[in-house]
Amino acid sequence: MAPAGLLSDVEVRELNIELAGRYGLKSSDHGVVVVRVKPGSPAEEAGVREGDLVLEVNRKAVGTLKAYEHVAANLPKDQAVLLLLRRQGRAIYLTLRP
Repeated sequence: MAPAGLLSDVEVRELNIELAGRYGLKSSDHGVVVVRVKPGSPAEEAGVREGDLVLEVNRKAVGTLKAYEHVAANLPKDQAVLLLLRRQGRAIYLTLRP
């Protein structure tokens, strides 16, 4: 299932050793890593960056790519999305708005 709504402009991959090393994350972390954000998209405007580790989407844990895709595929296009991210060891919330 492809992400819908505001997350369709965010490309993620399941965290692995290679991505953990590239982005300074721990390979023991659980989540999906942002590998691309479409320029000019609501995600970029909200502050989502390459290398962010996505932990939750709308308060639903997304510890695997399958979980992320399941949650992201069912998002309405015209509804805000709350993300919990880990960036440089700190947890941050960002809201994507249509």
